[in-house]
Amino acid sequence: MSRTSRAITRLLSLVISCSLVGAALTIATPAVAADEYTTLYIDGEPGDKLSLGKSFVIDEADATRFDANMYPGDNTVFFDVSAPRGGPWGDFTWTVYLAAPPGEVLTTGTYTGAVDRYDQGPGQPGLRVHGNGFACNTLAGEFTIHEISIGYPNVNVLSASFRLKCDESTAPGDLYGEVRYRASSGFKAADAKPFVLDFGEQPSATATGTKTVTVSAIGADAINLGSAEIVGADAFIFTLESDGCASAMLQPGSDCAIGISARPPSNRTYKADLRLDDDTPRGERRVPLKVKGIGDVEATATIGPEKFYPVVDKYKDTLAVKGSRPTAAKVDVKVWPAGSPDEVIATGSVPSGTGNYTWRWRGRVDATGKLAPPGKYYVAATITEEPDTKVVKKRITLSHDWVTWKKKTSVKQGRWVRLWGWSKDGKVTFSKSIYANGVRINSGRGFAAVVYVLPVAKSGIYGWMSFEVEGKSANKRKAMLAAWNPSMGGAKDLGNYDAARKIGPWKKWWKTGVQGQGRVVDGKVRLAVMVWKGLGGSGKSIFDIKRVRVVYKVGTKHRADGPAIATPDKPARVVGPKVANVAPPRLPSLTKAPTHLIPPVMPEGPALPIEERDPSADTDPGPEAGLEFEAMEVSPKPDEDPGAESE
Repeated sequence: MSRTSRAITRLLSLVISCSLVGAALTIATPAVAADEYTTLYIDGEPGDKLSLGKSFVIDEADATRFDANMYPGDNTVFFDVSAPRGGPWGDFTWTVYLAAPPGEVLTTGTYTGAVDRYDQGPGQPGLRVHGNGFACNTLAGEFTIHEISIGYPNVNVLSASFRLKCDESTAPGDLYGEVRYRASSGFKAADAKPFVLDFGEQPSATATGTKTVTVSAIGADAINLGSAEIVGADAFIFTLESDGCASAMLQPGSDCAIGISARPPSNRTYKADLRLDDDTPRGERRVPLKVKGIGDVEATATIGPEKFYPVVDKYKDTLAVKGSRPTAAKVDVKVWPAGSPDEVIATGSVPSGTGNYTWRWRGRVDATGKLAPPGKYYVAATITEEPDTKVVKKRITLSHDWVTWKKKTSVKQGRWVRLWGWSKDGKVTFSKSIYANGVRINSGRGFAAVVYVLPVAKSGIYGWMSFEVEGKSANKRKAMLAAWNPSMGGAKDLGNYDAARKIGPWKKWWKTGVQGQGRVVDGKVRLAVMVWKGLGGSGKSIFDIKRVRVVYKVGTKHRADGPAIATPDKPARVVGPKVANVAPPRLPSLTKAPTHLIPPVMPEGPALPIEERDPSADTDPGPEAGLEFEAMEVSPKPDEDPGAESE
């Protein structure tokens, strides 16, 4: 996670922590009896963004603080743990919220269909967990209250378990957890180390030595284990040499070992998982396995895309074989229909040499020059570094479908800000802008940013997108323009914006560009404009925004054997495929969004979303509407543009 992301999460935590003064009182933890448990167990599957796939227990011996408080109305429990930095638990603070549906009292039982505590509606229980500097943008899960006793407003006893999926589209793994506060009930917990078993580089067709995975019982109760197995597409590469955990019962504090080796057959990286059933709430342990086969051939080859459309229309018109050659190598390519390996329809070669190379197939049959029939094909690249060779092969799909394009524009006035944030004496104002319907962002001694939401076509194939800002600097400094990348995370985290470029100081339409596929969520795209002290010169940076827009292409796919697929706004006009081969626009060389805007150390507390604004409001945002936080001093950055403009 970027320093920006961590800081924003902690900053938002401070805001809500301050708002709860008087409602959630901290209680002193008295000495507890030997049969009472005060612990937090975190057990994450691979891919979970909060745990990073790790499992650990924080108990009173590890922690500097354990708090459990009940909010007014006996509706929500707030459980807060702090531990020293640098331990297996990651960040020093972990927080768990458990909330009954609005208007109900939290009591023993199972609560299903839980949503983020801040998104609760009628009949919906609430759940929120954050740690490692992360909080979920979206959440779905459930929790069970096993034991609870309230000495209002304090919690006397709490025993609970939970399961959640955080940001499902980008974090596929589930998170399991157990909460105990002065509770009499124990819990089952397990851990497997190492977190990832990486065999490193291994000469192809030779076996590695045996490496060990250690499984430990780290909870209060004994755990029962099943038998180990290796699963995944490359499972055949790895061998289970020994299973000292099979059907074992591990008492708390004990462990067992599993031995594994690997034998990569060729020059590439192989991955699989070690899987072991257990009777913890999660039900299994998984350890990712990895080995990289190496040999005398150092050159590489990649083949793609998996499906291409050689009817020339500037949409996946060619299939490319690309790679690098650290030493002199020749590359020979052949293409044949799936199921007919002897029927080679196209060939090509890259002469012996060094450096990067690209060979493209336009979907034509060598003998006739005509389009190959639609269907499945194999493409094989044979790399020769005398006297050694290796073969890279891939199955691909050739389609005769084609695409027609429309150019569209979506525009918003500067005042139509959707999200904002600032630090120190930074500010977002509307009355001080030089534009009647504009906005001014002023870094002060810190930082300020605004985010715009722009509607686009809700369906279709998205081509090149140009994110643009019309404006100028009020003090001859610069600002930064960036576009939201949904694959990186939620839109309220500036660390998830990329394709960044400096803009200003003079007035014009400033732009940055990206390929649009994957940038649209619910028919909308987002762009951010930000300033900070030292950007484009010493001192504060001030930028006035008049308008923003996105200029983009949206395509309609036409089936080769049927009617055209309708565009989002009206039926598509059926036209024949183009015959001219026009090269698509090149991606500019752009930098990633800045990650140094906010310091990594911020006050502790729960998270709060970035402020959302009603764009129809006429008043400036007051201190209560934005985010007040401390920002680091940012040294001046080089003033050159990070990339060229794209038309």
